[in-house]
Amino acid sequence: MRTRSLPIALVVLAVAGGAKAAPRPTAPAETDYALLEPRSAAAVADSTTQATVRWKAPQVADGVAGYVVSLNGEEVARTKSLTYAHKGLPPGRTHLFRVAACNADGAPGRPSKIAEATTGAEDGEVMPLESVGVFERGRDVLITWWTKERAAGRVEHGPTEKLGRTAAGADDVRVHVVRLKGLEPETTWFARIVSTGARGRRGASAVFKVRTGRAPHSILTRLDDAKRKRLVLPGDFVYRGAFRPPARATGGSRWGYGGTGLTYCPTGDPDGADDGHPGSLFGIGHGHHDKVSEISIPAPVVAADRKRGKLPEARTLQPFADITGGLKARHKFDDAGGLAWIGKRPGQDADRIYWSFYIYYAVQSAGTIDHPAFGRSSLDLARPDARGLWHVGPYRTSAFHPKKTANYMFDAPRKWADDHAGGLCLVTGKGDGCGNGGTSHGPSMVAFGPWTDGSPPPDRAALTAKVLVTYPPKRQDFPYWSPSDAWTGGAWLTAGEKSAVLICGRRALGERYYGKPRPGDGGGGKGYHGTPYEAQFLLYDPADLEAVLAGRKRPREVLPYAVFRPREYLWGGGRRLGAAAFDRRRSVLYVFEPLGERPLIHVFAVAPT
Repeated sequence: MRTRSLPIALVVLAVAGGAKAAPRPTAPAETDYALLEPRSAAAVADSTTQATVRWKAPQVADGVAGYVVSLNGEEVARTKSLTYAHKGLPPGRTHLFRVAACNADGAPGRPSKIAEATTGAEDGEVMPLESVGVFERGRDVLITWWTKERAAGRVEHGPTEKLGRTAAGADDVRVHVVRLKGLEPETTWFARIVSTGARGRRGASAVFKVRTGRAPHSILTRLDDAKRKRLVLPGDFVYRGAFRPPARATGGSRWGYGGTGLTYCPTGDPDGADDGHPGSLFGIGHGHHDKVSEISIPAPVVAADRKRGKLPEARTLQPFADITGGLKARHKFDDAGGLAWIGKRPGQDADRIYWSFYIYYAVQSAGTIDHPAFGRSSLDLARPDARGLWHVGPYRTSAFHPKKTANYMFDAPRKWADDHAGGLCLVTGKGDGCGNGGTSHGPSMVAFGPWTDGSPPPDRAALTAKVLVTYPPKRQDFPYWSPSDAWTGGAWLTAGEKSAVLICGRRALGERYYGKPRPGDGGGGKGYHGTPYEAQFLLYDPADLEAVLAGRKRPREVLPYAVFRPREYLWGGGRRLGAAAFDRRRSVLYVFEPLGERPLIHVFAVAPT
């Protein structure tokens, strides 16, 4: 498998029930990825005909009996060493190595990223192709690479080594992205990357193999029958359609360029249509305002031709307003985090919405910028009766710093929270690389419950909290982490006897790059870039979180068991998602998708098979 506020569209997922279903996605191919990928694979050309690839053992090396080395998509060696040299390579070509650990039976685990080496040409200078990525997605194959100079790029490809077809990329760029679409399924395909610079200097890869027909969704670890019966799988999602949030601005804000927080309210819109989609959504609007509005939920419609006019538009139930009652401005926070509706808890007389804010560009040390970031308000946005601010967990503690806690927020099932987490049924976390130090290198999760510390807790209280998932910097516990990843939403899914903890957002598939955006990076300012990007749902096993709370597992050892890629349903190229919310009674999930001033709302059902 492997920014600040951006335009959004809202994605809705349903888990069982609802409107007429579109065809179920193809069930994912199941690959045994029980062994993690080798780390830091790198290759270097030793001569015009030889290259050496070196790597480190997986982060968790239990069960590793050796390594399988592939060259240009074909296995060439098995070894117990951490290095391999290959002779007899054609000169003047970029060659693609990958390494996978294997168990005692010889079964390979998850492969490393591609390690490329360019052999010199005997008759002239060669343009090296760097940071090559090849990503199979069903009948599509995404191929990416860098060149140090601006160049035109193309991929020659075909069903045999004779190739015969060409997919052109952009001209005059350093970051090259080419997608091969609609290939014959379940087929070994052949491809060659070619780049040509303005002065005629040329670079080309050796012909390499890819395998089409690999499902766009992935099972990342071995799942026995018992786990399959209790876990939501990628094949359980069924598309339901889409709708639009209100286009009209209210209260000094609008839905475009927002979507950093979202929550479902089951008591909202009591006089709405009897269309199988009761309740309402509270969400955060434009990132320059960070105000909250409440909207209705119309029945979604499938618009295969992507014509927005066919989609219903939600109604505004409460206009945009400052849910913090002025607390955000007084504390000079510059970005909104998450929202979570929670029904009346002990010591409370009404339902509440919990929220968070944080400092976006946190470049100071963790101790310098530690601050309370959480509060709660009533459901009446005009009179929010805001309380706070509070700190999740102890102050001056890395595990509970706002860099790890103050973004997405969602609720866990109350019975699960009572049985395993002392009644702490709110889960919060953060999963981006902005700022220095202190961030989790992968999406984090922390359980808390403000009502356990008072109703409400005193200002600046350090709330009782428990770490569920976190990935310390520099360890590579979360596979293929990139500072350009942006995990922006979460939900605890339940569907019949099945469940999963979902984290959604943007995964950077390309190599990390820091600086101003290059041609091909798709805009943005100075910072980390990881073109290309892909929207993903990560699925975590609730039993792993129970094991952490019981002391049987460390938070950094919890990894997703599956990934769902909703690209074919999204309207914005499938590059990223925003916040998420969940209707537990009807098993419906809502998630924003980036789409500028014209956000959407897609709907799926998780219908267990």
